[in-house]
Amino acid sequence: MHILILTANKVIKNLLHYVFLQSGCYCKTVDSLSCLFREIKNQVPQCIILDKDFFPSSYTRQEVSFYLRGSIFLEKFDFLIFLYDKLNADSLKIPLFKSASCTVQTENAVKTILNTVIKKIDVIDKDPQGFTPVEKKLYTLLKKRAEEELSLEEMCKELWGQQTDGNTKTLYTYIYKIKHILEKNESGCEMLVKAKKGRYKLTLEAYSGL
Repeated sequence: MHILILTANKVIKNLLHYVFLQSGCYCKTVDSLSCLFREIKNQVPQCIILDKDFFPSSYTRQEVSFYLRGSIFLEKFDFLIFLYDKLNADSLKIPLFKSASCTVQTENAVKTILNTVIKKIDVIDKDPQGFTPVEKKLYTLLKKRAEEELSLEEMCKELWGQQTDGNTKTLYTYIYKIKHILEKNESGCEMLVKAKKGRYKLTLEAYSGL
């Protein structure tokens, strides 16, 4: 299944992209409406996910739908459009737009995948307990950059604005504590792993078991 996502939010991009790939979908993310329309013309997806944050905060679902209908001839294409609202992940359960030629089989297949997405979003939204303020700051950075490798230099800069040998040693202590808390967190599925020497990442790999 071909999924197209419109978002400028790296956190949302990382999460949705990973979950859809794990579900066996071909997934592509764009960060502008012009790119979205160009991708649709090149290859029509079965499903489009729109990040609500991409539109003015005052817009309702109906206003987003109206805006899209004025920007592209939706009826010409065979796909489903869903609106992702980070404040209400359940919004993914109801299509924002459904083409007249969309089959029941396609709609059911998309909804099954989105139900998995919603469950995984619920998990990642719950921060584990037990972090000190500094550890929480580092964890927040890792979470924002989920699935990306962060160097020790980047993490030190986030915490202290610079890197020294003393900072690096302290950083390793924080990394170990965060890793330990995540491993003990029964309600979460994130893992902090060493990608290579001097580089770590918060991975969503464990979500595949949900």
